[in-house]
Amino acid sequence: MQPTKATPGPSRYPSAGFWERYAARLRAQEVKPTALRWYVIRAEQYLQTVSHQRLTEHTPQDVTDYLEKLGRSSSMAAWQYCQTVDALQQLFLMSEAAWARQFDWAYWKMSVRTLPVTHPTIARETATGTMQAQFPQKQTSSVPLARVRETHAPSLDALLGEIRRRGYSIRTERAYGSWVTRYLAFIGHADPCGLGHAEVMAGGSLSATSIGWCGRSDCNGSP
Repeated sequence: MQPTKATPGPSRYPSAGFWERYAARLRAQEVKPTALRWYVIRAEQYLQTVSHQRLTEHTPQDVTDYLEKLGRSSSMAAWQYCQTVDALQQLFLMSEAAWARQFDWAYWKMSVRTLPVTHPTIARETATGTMQAQFPQKQTSSVPLARVRETHAPSLDALLGEIRRRGYSIRTERAYGSWVTRYLAFIGHADPCGLGHAEVMAGGSLSATSIGWCGRSDCNGSP
């Protein structure tokens, strides 16, 4: 599998051998033979936008920026967008980028239409940088969630920073923030650092993933 003629300079671009390994990975993932060339083209098109960086230097934000811009293109069919996301996912998984397994690829594969300015995937462009102002005031066990966010603002902002560092979607960001805030209300403003196993398990109806702060679509179409 050879790169196309539009390949940038070799010093910051994968070699022909790299693309052969990439094609082999796609075959192992049961990508249709007729789609292999298009996967390479999708990956190359992305790489050409950041040709000044080595593949190992790419960040989740580079991918997010590219997919946001691509999603606003009315000329791209849904299956082509999905194919592009899958092509980039396989590209970065093969390159063993530290963030690739945590990146929210599934969400982007579902965002296959032109994205308006208010769409959640790009709403972060105008979103606040703190968790406190992200949500309207609601009540949980008569404890205002706004007060919870104010009391635990440093911890919630740290959570927000970690979520964005990992490149999660803004919907995931809001869901995690909401779950953690409700859990803090549930434990009555106690310091989460001082909680034991029993206290954490008492809130078992909430997401264990968010409490812990952890963290094949139809892409084989042919033109």
